[in-house]
Amino acid sequence: MMLLLGIGLIPGSAAAWNEAQLQQLKTLNHCSGCDLVEADLAGLDLTGAYLAGAVLRGANLTGATLTAANFQSADLSKADLGGADMVKANLNMAILRETRLVAANLTDANMQDAELSGARLSDASMEKANLTGATLTGADLRATDLNAANLTRAFLREALLGGLNLTGANLTRARFDETDLRGVILSGATWTDGSKCVEEAVGDCKASRPKAGDAKAGDSKAASPPPDSAAPGQPGQQAPQ
Repeated sequence: MMLLLGIGLIPGSAAAWNEAQLQQLKTLNHCSGCDLVEADLAGLDLTGAYLAGAVLRGANLTGATLTAANFQSADLSKADLGGADMVKANLNMAILRETRLVAANLTDANMQDAELSGARLSDASMEKANLTGATLTGADLRATDLNAANLTRAFLREALLGGLNLTGANLTRARFDETDLRGVILSGATWTDGSKCVEEAVGDCKASRPKAGDAKAGDSKAASPPPDSAAPGQPGQQAPQ
């Protein structure tokens, strides 16, 4: 008998989520503060769902329709939202640490002050998203579309940004510590100091992409000093004729 009891108490044998609360969400589209840890919500239509403060750690939401859903202050750490439709979703102050959002649609989403450290956002559509004050330390934003997004005061330390589109984005006071900007499209963006990036800027806010026929960086014309430049070691004097 003791042996049977022991078998019945194997850790992890029961569902991690609260089944009654999961059914409440499916029926009423409302589950504020609910325990939905590791719940399977893949492919569900939860348009406009109210999940503020809900705990969805490790939940499966792949391909779910979450248009205008409210996840304010919800915990979505390590959840899978790959390919989810989250247009105009409210993720204000949500925790999305190490969350998978690959190819998700976050157009016009409110992600102000969200925690996205280690999140996987590659190929996501985030046009006009509000990421003011968001933390994106070590996040994967490769080939992500952040056209016209607001990243004021966002923190992107060591984020992966290859091919990231920041055309027209607001980067005022954003932090890019130890981040490689090569290949990042910055055309028309507002840079961290409030200045405007040049059109067609890539990798450097003030340098536009070279056009066909333009002098290449490092060629003899670009490397030549201007005429009458001072000779080395003799500031203010012309080089001998």
